[in-house]
Amino acid sequence: MATRQRQVLTDAAIRNKKPKARPFNLTDGDGLFLYVQPGGAKYWRFAFYHLGKRKTLALGVYPDVSLTRARELTAEARAHVAAGRDPCALKKAAKAARVVEAQTTFEAVATAWMSEKSEKWTESHVKEQRRRLEKDLLPLIGTAPIAELKALDLVRALKVISERGLETAKRSRILLNGVFRYAAQSGIIEADPTPALAGAIDAPEVTHFPAPTDPSVVGGILRALDAADIAGPVLQSALRLHPLVVVRPGELERARWEDFDFEAKEWRFVPSKTQRRNKTPHVVPLSRQALAILDEVRPFSCRSEWVFPGQWDRTKPMSNAAMRSGLARIGIGPDVLVPHGWRSVFRTLGAERCGFQWDCLEAQLAHAVPDVLGRAYNRAEWMEQRRAMMQRWADYLDELKAGTVKGGMK
Repeated sequence: MATRQRQVLTDAAIRNKKPKARPFNLTDGDGLFLYVQPGGAKYWRFAFYHLGKRKTLALGVYPDVSLTRARELTAEARAHVAAGRDPCALKKAAKAARVVEAQTTFEAVATAWMSEKSEKWTESHVKEQRRRLEKDLLPLIGTAPIAELKALDLVRALKVISERGLETAKRSRILLNGVFRYAAQSGIIEADPTPALAGAIDAPEVTHFPAPTDPSVVGGILRALDAADIAGPVLQSALRLHPLVVVRPGELERARWEDFDFEAKEWRFVPSKTQRRNKTPHVVPLSRQALAILDEVRPFSCRSEWVFPGQWDRTKPMSNAAMRSGLARIGIGPDVLVPHGWRSVFRTLGAERCGFQWDCLEAQLAHAVPDVLGRAYNRAEWMEQRRAMMQRWADYLDELKAGTVKGGMK
């Protein structure tokens, strides 16, 4: 190492030094100097030799980097030079490492995972996952390098989230599983720690969507839907059609005219629960009663791609809360029935009162049926049975509405 030169700079001297027409250096010693530009900007530099070549290391801008700090950085750089290391190469490597670290924080990896999955998810599911990520997980572990997060870190985060609800924590754990699986498959981390999260938080108590199974109550609700005149023709048509098609509420709210084949009396769409796994369409046979309601609503939505367009913007489907609020407005509260509850009504009364086959019911609800012949059999070979079932179901609802039966089919 070269003999230490006398330090000549002071803070006062630096502050009082005026710029010149051309750049110049103020030398402090030990290779440290201040590069002064004509505009007045001052940059710390360290000059050294490595492998016989003169090099210069940038140390920062004065006064952000003080004289004292510049001398400390110079001492560190001189130690590297004495050990045969190139301070410029070390600085470049450290910068590259920071870039990599910034790209592999939990937030960065989760964002990349979301971007990849969003092409296969429904828009509503993307919004839900992004909201959960931003509200629940990023404030706790977003800035941490994902490779440094251990199972214990994730358990602690889930326990914090569980204070707002066990179901929220459960869904956050599912999201963590997806992000870390993606990170492992992408080579960002060596091992996925999320399997160790099983049982880390209490399982949430299972609650079911409110749905009446008393035929007389169902008949009363159907009569109320027909008599309602405060929900508007579009919303009222959606409320009346829902028990006849028993799809998930969001699927009905986003129904498009182009997906209906009125000659075949079918509605074909990709179920929201399976959209992220495959593109196999679900078929809903349309009963006479369902077709009649669609004919009634057509004049009110024929200029929109949506069967049930939004009240204020016909270029968008109705709100995902529209049917729930519509039921409430005609006196059917969430303690009696929520839109999703029609699926439970169909499954329960269809099996107990109408004698429909369980496998056929599940296939019509777009549930995976665990039989040896697989899902393709249920969707294709049972089509005629499902057509007959949906017409019988519509007739049964009419009889409940008319009060002509109290239980099973005539």
